[in-house]
Amino acid sequence: MYLTPGSINGFSVDFLVETGASAIALNAPTAKRLGIDYVKGEVIGVKTAFRIEKAYRIMLDQVQVGQIKLHNVSAMVLDGPEPACALLDMSFLGQLDMERSGERMDLKQKF
Repeated sequence: MYLTPGSINGFSVDFLVETGASAIALNAPTAKRLGIDYVKGEVIGVKTAFRIEKAYRIMLDQVQVGQIKLHNVSAMVLDGPEPACALLDMSFLGQLDMERSGERMDLKQKF
């Protein structure tokens, strides 16, 4: 598990790096704090560890980690307090080169 600071649409957020999922995931309170009007997104069902949760599929204008900045990144907002930390998933990570060494993960933008 890796934690890293970053930003969504210019607002600070802490990410938990999760390579096993397909899109960035936010909880409803975090989305509201970031000024994201997620209820306009497509309503979907998301399977969590406990049950199927209502979520909204959205696009984020900008996601940044370190010097890496990507635009139009797919995400979902779960209608509730989970996940407790924003999940940085393959919609962002899949566009990068990732290198793991022990407890360290290095991300590099593909050109």
